[in-house]
Amino acid sequence: MAKERKPFLKQILGLRSLFLINVVVIAFLSLSLGREFMRHVDIQQDVQDLQEQSESLAARHLQLTELHTAIQTESFIEREARLKLGMSKPGEQVVIVTDISSTQNISGSSITEGDFLEKAIQEIEEGGVHGKVRNVQKWWYYFFNKIYYQQIMLYEQS
Repeated sequence: MAKERKPFLKQILGLRSLFLINVVVIAFLSLSLGREFMRHVDIQQDVQDLQEQSESLAARHLQLTELHTAIQTESFIEREARLKLGMSKPGEQVVIVTDISSTQNISGSSITEGDFLEKAIQEIEEGGVHGKVRNVQKWWYYFFNKIYYQQIMLYEQS
């Protein structure tokens, strides 16, 4: 009696060792594919970060180029010489404006803002400047000390 032959596919599938080997190979290929996919994602993220960095560096380069161009102009050099070095053109006088609270009068004693206001009010009371504070003082207070300006204006109105 001849043995019945199983179909080839059933024979192959019947081998447990072959099935086990196939499972191991498929698992290995899946792990390799997963690692390569993660590596690809990391590389894409690095490329995107480098492109953003390149764009920011290009913008910074443009700013520096504009600054370099501005620095080379004659007006910029003249302004910097005036501000930082105190230079002036022939015939001009350099005037330095300091904070009034730290100014010194001719005798060398310090003048405070309160003293300056008292002096202005004293001038008003004595009628030294036609009963009013000088416009220069008013402008000074208007820009640098609104409270004193308002006090002077109220005093003049009364």
